[in-house]
Amino acid sequence: MINALKTGIYNKATSSGSFNTGIGGRFYYEVAPQGVTFPYCTYHFITETESIDSATTYKNPVIQFNIYSKTSGSAEIGNLETYLKDLFDYAILIVTGYSNILTKPFTVNRLPKIDEAVWQTVVSYLIFLEKN
Repeated sequence: MINALKTGIYNKATSSGSFNTGIGGRFYYEVAPQGVTFPYCTYHFITETESIDSATTYKNPVIQFNIYSKTSGSAEIGNLETYLKDLFDYAILIVTGYSNILTKPFTVNRLPKIDEAVWQTVVSYLIFLEKN
């Protein structure tokens, strides 16, 4: 399930006009390459649970996106957060072997500047998948 969902998320993120253009196509699973150009985004899985509703079992992974920007002001990181949320809030993902029921916003954390004036926003989603 994880590989199929990784592919679905990657395809959705990199096919987006505003978000993909905003991060310059720099979208990585777990860790960005050392020395990567800013801005960029990483994504990874936080947890996975199951829920049962009547006779249906759902997989409920939580996916986290970390957006990084290195501008003097916060406009760029704010725009990238908006583009990401426009793309993934209640989105339908194509995940081989599963039906995507819901991609639900979970948390948003806006972190203060870190090393070398780097902005970071963390956006998480709870995803409900039903096995075909």
